[in-house]
Amino acid sequence: MEHLTLDNGFTLIIDNNPDVKTVTMKYVVAAGSLDEAGDYNGSNNFGVAHFVEHMLFKGTSKRTVDDINNDIAAIGGITNAYTSQDRTVFYISSPADVWKENLEILSDIFWNSTLPEDEFAKEKTVIIEELKMYDDDPHSRCLEELDILFNHQYPSRQRVAGTVKTVQNLQVDDLKRFMKCFYVPNNAALIVSGNVPVEQLINEVKKIVDNKETTIVIDWPTNFNDENMNNRISNIYKNDISQAHFAFCIKGVSPADNKFAVQELLSNLLGGGFTSRLYNIIRERLGLAYTVSVSTNEMRDTSYIIGYCGLDASNIEQVHAIIAKELNKLKYELVEDKELDMLKAVYKGNLLLALERTSAITTIHEDNFIFDTNKTVDNMIAAIEAVTPNDIRQFAKEFFTKKNICFSIVQPK
Repeated sequence: MEHLTLDNGFTLIIDNNPDVKTVTMKYVVAAGSLDEAGDYNGSNNFGVAHFVEHMLFKGTSKRTVDDINNDIAAIGGITNAYTSQDRTVFYISSPADVWKENLEILSDIFWNSTLPEDEFAKEKTVIIEELKMYDDDPHSRCLEELDILFNHQYPSRQRVAGTVKTVQNLQVDDLKRFMKCFYVPNNAALIVSGNVPVEQLINEVKKIVDNKETTIVIDWPTNFNDENMNNRISNIYKNDISQAHFAFCIKGVSPADNKFAVQELLSNLLGGGFTSRLYNIIRERLGLAYTVSVSTNEMRDTSYIIGYCGLDASNIEQVHAIIAKELNKLKYELVEDKELDMLKAVYKGNLLLALERTSAITTIHEDNFIFDTNKTVDNMIAAIEAVTPNDIRQFAKEFFTKKNICFSIVQPK
């Protein structure tokens, strides 16, 4: 693997694999909704990072929006982008033999976007409709309310895409100010995974990036504290739905913390698949819900365990009690070695199977860039293998407390 830092601070990571026939190119910016609250960008400009993500595909100095779409299709490419609290990402996956065309198109999108005014007006409507869609979807609304409860004092952590009101107020100049601060070489990386000629690729990237000026990134502190969630519950009633949605959130550790591996195993133990405890009890044994899942979501300075059930409203109270009982049990009873070994095998299998795709490999490097970590497949597996039953119990004692959990419910009116 090649990990280079160019003279202007730009990061280039190449994970070459000559045995595959595809390549994924991914530009990553270390800026998301967490970075929208600074005075440089005015007030109530939440949603600007997500708006920038949309607009980069709307035209460059040499391509119209149609040109971008047609050129990606012409190389057999698949493209997408996403924004979170701590990053914005743009990628194209394509056959490996058109890696140079892939790089040129993606770099043009990333570095040369013109943010055309006519496209901005249309895209504002599109994003507002996207926000309305999520608001109308009870599953999405349930998880969004959980984010609001979890980040009660911090609006920039609550809704990555902003609100209808804040998006309506955004202007092109707001996007330009945001990009001027954060879309700079020393705050960005290009991550490449797949079958590529490494030296040729490095030379091509240098031609594209070497002349880009580096600047000092405005680094606004997030000031996230240990706010008590105090077992808070948001209960929303909606018309025209039949199923209820129940979710919980538990604050965890930062992705760079040594306890993060323990947290990931705990998430899988609770609801990571067919063999997990909550799935077995709630769905298989008692038939109280159709969907039962638990996972870990991370940000640059913290993370959280998030659980979700899709169920009939009449079962909410019983399911709530089961979840509370299982969380408390982990604080006092050691996980048996047999169950822990199975959890570790499932984690390892899921990780290795996911890494059959070049896009998944880039995600590990993406996280390392954002979190300033140095995780590899081998040390991730080693960290999981090192987790003991007592590690799990100690984590549960520390984090599975009333002040550290909140709940969200959306149910039929």
